[in-house]
Amino acid sequence: MRRRVVLVLVLALALASIVPPVSAAGASTSGGAGPGEVAALDSHVGALQAENNTTAVRHRDPEETDQNGDLAAVRGQLAGRMGEITVDCSEGIRIGNYDACEELNGSYSDALSKYVDVTGRDAGGTENDSESAESYRDLQEQQQEFANETQQFRQTYREYREARRNGNTTRARRLARELLELQGSIQRTGTNVSRTSNDIGNQTGVSLVAVRQNTAAVTANVTNTTNTVVTAVFVPTTVTATRETQGNVSARDRLVVTGQVRMANGTMVRNGSVVLATGPGRGSRVVDRTRVTVDESGSYRLTYRPTTIRTGDRTLSVWYRPPATSVYLPANETVDATVEGVRATLSVGETPGSLRYRDRVRAVASVTTDGSEPIDLQGVPLRLRVDGRTLGEARTNATGAAVLESRLPAGIAPGDRTLTVAGATRNRAVTVDAVRRSVRVAPTETALDARAVQTAVGERLVRVVGRLQADGQGVPGQELEVRVDGRLVRTIETNATGYYRGTVTVPNASFPATGSEQVGVVVAFDGAGTNLEAARVRQQLTMRSGGTASSEGAFGRAVGFVESNPAVVAAGGILSILLVAGVFVLLRRRDGGETVDDAAVGAGYSGESSDDGGTVGGGGHGLGVEAVQEALSDGAYARAVLSGYAAVRRGLPVTEGSSVTHWEFYRRASEAGLSEAQLEALRDVTEAFEQVSFAGRAPDESEAASVVEAVRNALGEREGGSVTEPADD
Repeated sequence: MRRRVVLVLVLALALASIVPPVSAAGASTSGGAGPGEVAALDSHVGALQAENNTTAVRHRDPEETDQNGDLAAVRGQLAGRMGEITVDCSEGIRIGNYDACEELNGSYSDALSKYVDVTGRDAGGTENDSESAESYRDLQEQQQEFANETQQFRQTYREYREARRNGNTTRARRLARELLELQGSIQRTGTNVSRTSNDIGNQTGVSLVAVRQNTAAVTANVTNTTNTVVTAVFVPTTVTATRETQGNVSARDRLVVTGQVRMANGTMVRNGSVVLATGPGRGSRVVDRTRVTVDESGSYRLTYRPTTIRTGDRTLSVWYRPPATSVYLPANETVDATVEGVRATLSVGETPGSLRYRDRVRAVASVTTDGSEPIDLQGVPLRLRVDGRTLGEARTNATGAAVLESRLPAGIAPGDRTLTVAGATRNRAVTVDAVRRSVRVAPTETALDARAVQTAVGERLVRVVGRLQADGQGVPGQELEVRVDGRLVRTIETNATGYYRGTVTVPNASFPATGSEQVGVVVAFDGAGTNLEAARVRQQLTMRSGGTASSEGAFGRAVGFVESNPAVVAAGGILSILLVAGVFVLLRRRDGGETVDDAAVGAGYSGESSDDGGTVGGGGHGLGVEAVQEALSDGAYARAVLSGYAAVRRGLPVTEGSSVTHWEFYRRASEAGLSEAQLEALRDVTEAFEQVSFAGRAPDESEAASVVEAVRNALGEREGGSVTEPADD
């Protein structure tokens, strides 16, 4: 059967080689591949060409879109799509249908990625557009968090009601306390969702009133439900708080607070703890907590040594915290105190004398009070700086010590610099004098690679990808200049792993009017303001005004030659006949004259039926898996992920067009009758592809190996390469 299939394909090629070439108008006299099919082929080839964290373009580049004058329309469509998804999600949350929020990680992410592309300042966007892109990203995260919290709240409430029905009071109280904590989180997250959706409306004009209304309704329902639960299972309490001594308090003279915890009828509460919580000032976040346990008589005695709080008159919060299974509700009280500042001694051990990029910067420090009886001060915040830039922070422990460490970033220029360990210097309960040391920063050699390819024949756009490294590690956040024939056309910034990607426009003067022409593409890193040495890489690129894209190399030139020489077309027919004979002999030798089991061949891409009525995986995917395995063996882990994704796109019997995104393809696959195991494997491959291609993440060996296994599972292949028939429905 396999020989027959191959022979039919070769004969088809032989006949195709005799067909007259494409006319000047671009139409074949006897059919052929349409533009969509060519585009689909190009996208797969581009994905396989991309090496180490790069891939083909998902959609038209912003620069190209801008040439068509429709950037504003694209932004509007993408904003509208994201708005629809957030409204649907908010309505789903309100009625408990959380499937409505799945698009936040699907179409929303896709639309947001494109929105970011077309709102970049170099793509014609404004500063307001960039802010709206950030707002859309914040809303995605906040609404997903809101959905997760409310789903957890409803599940916890169901469990609470079940515990009440079963008479399990202890469990019911614990669950009720969880509801109380979730209610606080939901209120905060809901406020963030409403605020961000309002910001988006102001920035873009897209109305998200429905999001705010649905979010407010859910928050109110959660609050009412929680209040009902609290009233049903908890007993209110009160806590008293009295200062044991009067006068100012400081790191030397501690604050002592005593009190009792009671129920409303005056009965003492004999379990739980009391917490004194403080922050730098009024309305600021809590940074210090001092806790003490309530004794058997319902009393407590709490001592507090201030370190981070601001000096002056302060109101401190005292909270009663019952155990999770307790019948009691929390209670709070306040105490007033005047905080006096203390200047303490900061000591720092040995520090490095010289540093290079990514070297470890480490300092061991301690803080104690002055005087004949020094006191080790706990909770004092310290910062480690080099040349004024904060590299690390830590707070002193119970012995007054702290370890501050980080790695030297690129943004500190070489030369003699100052390493500083410092804490608060004024207006805090504890202040210290900074300790400064001299350190020499040395430059580090860099390595830069670049690959450039014309995006399409006749286009002036060139996709440039590569990576900036130092000491074998990717360097993030660095600007690179891209020049074409000596002219600066764009700057690109490296991502978190040092990779970069972008599209540049070749100047008119360098683009050929007809035929092809060589242009010089240079990517350069000047290292200005960093401790990294400059680097540049140059690539000669063939730009084509017609014919085949330069990325096809010698094959493209051969095709162009054949199309312009009709005599070669006739010769192609003769060569194809010889090819048929050669393939026949090769198959005879390879198979040893034995009959090959048809089931091992697999059906075509369209998902043709096998003899027993089952659907066999897409044709040619066995070779695809071999290519993925080869990339894994070569240590090209990013290429293994990208090739693996291309293999499942080719191999699965899913109808797709050239513009179908990776998550749209997954959704089509879920509707195509694939098994749960195949869909799960496809999702794993798709997520890995997204991380490598769009998030700039470099996979390691284990991740790439997992992708190879997932590719086999998605395509129904065993380790040996044979096809596994899917189970009957």
